[in-house]
Amino acid sequence: AICHSHSTSNAKMTIHRIGRLVMKHSNVRRFACSEPAGEWMYGSKPCQIVHNAIDLERFSFDEGRRNRIREEFSLTTEQPVFGHIGNFLPVKNHSYLLKIYAAIAGKMPSARFFCIGDGDLRETMMQEAVSLGIDDKVIFTGRRCDAENFLSAMDVLIFPSIYEGLPLTLIEAQVAGLPILASDVINHEAEVTKGLLSWQSIKEPEEVWAEEALKLWSEHPSRTCQRESIQATGYDIHELARWYEEYFESLK
Repeated sequence: AICHSHSTSNAKMTIHRIGRLVMKHSNVRRFACSEPAGEWMYGSKPCQIVHNAIDLERFSFDEGRRNRIREEFSLTTEQPVFGHIGNFLPVKNHSYLLKIYAAIAGKMPSARFFCIGDGDLRETMMQEAVSLGIDDKVIFTGRRCDAENFLSAMDVLIFPSIYEGLPLTLIEAQVAGLPILASDVINHEAEVTKGLLSWQSIKEPEEVWAEEALKLWSEHPSRTCQRESIQATGYDIHELARWYEEYFESLK
């Protein structure tokens, strides 16, 4: 049997503790998507790190996708666009995100902002955008199944989570060559490229985040996929498929 740990938290901790006890004494092959996920599930027991891999072709930057999304939302090709992908949950810190958006808008009125996702807090956040005076600049898309298109359409991804394991969205964004400004509580294993990811504390004022986001926007005019770096860290889905095939063949 194989167990693959994908998380570093669980709302049902009692069930998790029981499951972890079972794992401790079970004869299973232990996999995890990251070291913290492995420690969370297996404790000090050794495990094999097997990442959640990405289709590099699907998420690589595409000018056509960029233009289609911008046309859909009446944005110009040159307009600065900042965004976030994630459901409206407290951990995603949307209230702080909107304050960052407002600070950016104060410095760059032409900027526009995506909030991609759905959830119980969406209506509350839409009202907060009104209170901040940026409701005409923030686009709440609702649930979408084409995240790869938005990663091409955006110029900077902002990710101010209160806590997080290793979000796959950050890996997908790096495949797209998209600059990222992320909370420093996120697992730093998420940084699989050079120069694209900037870490910041959510204890800092939103003005600090706004300045850094604008800096990222100005410093990354081109979008390229650092394919070799991403493959070297084990996130290429085709390479992982071959690894799984060889692994299961070895068990026969």
